[in-house]
Amino acid sequence: MFGPYNAVQTPSYAPLVRGAPSMSEVVISDGPIDFPRVVSVDILLALGPQACVLHGADVRPGGAIVVESGESVRTESVPKIETNALPVRVYRLPLADTADRCGAPPAAAGLVGLATVARLCRLVGDEALRRAVSMRVPRDARASNLTALEAGFRLADACGATVRDVAAEGR
Repeated sequence: MFGPYNAVQTPSYAPLVRGAPSMSEVVISDGPIDFPRVVSVDILLALGPQACVLHGADVRPGGAIVVESGESVRTESVPKIETNALPVRVYRLPLADTADRCGAPPAAAGLVGLATVARLCRLVGDEALRRAVSMRVPRDARASNLTALEAGFRLADACGATVRDVAAEGR
């Protein structure tokens, strides 16, 4: 990771074929990370309504959820977000539609979501994300993926708020 924080990612994939549900936990800390799993969910990026059903209640009081809500998802299939505690901030955004408008592949919806979460949280700088995408994405897909990244930044800006202090609230 480029920046002043330590980070660890723990992916979890269903034992099915490609396209099956998956989850990835990311822990970001300004100190050493002793346990690589998320203990308290500050922010949930849900690329489908089912992720809200499965993980929405795990978001801590004052946390945030960024959920896919574009034309590819029927409005009635986006569930009411139920939590075990105080209300959370919910950002319903057209992640997949945004990636599509950028000419990026459908999987770039995750990249749009990542950029949105990063901008809302202000933990990872824009330039650090641009560098990471440039280093990891194949050359022939780089331009569309960087365009999707920028579109994710703009989606976050359109929300008119940040959740930079989500990790500090209520602790």
